[in-house]
Amino acid sequence: MKKLVTIAISLLLGIPLLILVVGLLLPRDFDVPREITIQASPQEIFPYINNPSQRKHWSPWYSPDSPNRFTGPEAGPGATMYWQGGKIVITQAEPHTMVEYQTHFDDGYPTSTSRFTLVADTPGVTKVQWDFWGKVPSHPLRRYYILRIDQSTGAKHMKGLQNLKQHIESHGNRK
Repeated sequence: MKKLVTIAISLLLGIPLLILVVGLLLPRDFDVPREITIQASPQEIFPYINNPSQRKHWSPWYSPDSPNRFTGPEAGPGATMYWQGGKIVITQAEPHTMVEYQTHFDDGYPTSTSRFTLVADTPGVTKVQWDFWGKVPSHPLRRYYILRIDQSTGAKHMKGLQNLKQHIESHGNRK
């Protein structure tokens, strides 16, 4: 009986300790790239990714019920979209080739960076890549997020790219 109690106590203390140790060994850095090909020129696509108010047409996180607010310029660096829980701020933009932005969350979760890259090797056809990278918090239990970020956030990014493709290919550059 004493041996059984010792085993139970060892498991009760050992399993949480093992979870914490494994969490400390998990990486903090993440990078989630997704891409899609759209039958449109970079000039047709760029306004949808460079202007936060145009996210309503394609973003999987956009909700018309959310009290979105826009500040700064309409597009390009400084253009900002606030929603309940955070904001995105465009930090860099190169016309028809790249838009980079940061996502800030109100809950204290670390800021992440995302970048859209547009590459047109064939006229009227553009490869759109959406990269998302950053660091998870140093807390060992929050590091477990790294194990599912590619599936969870990557799936949302792919859905956003599919929405963007569908919208642009069916509507063109008519906002």
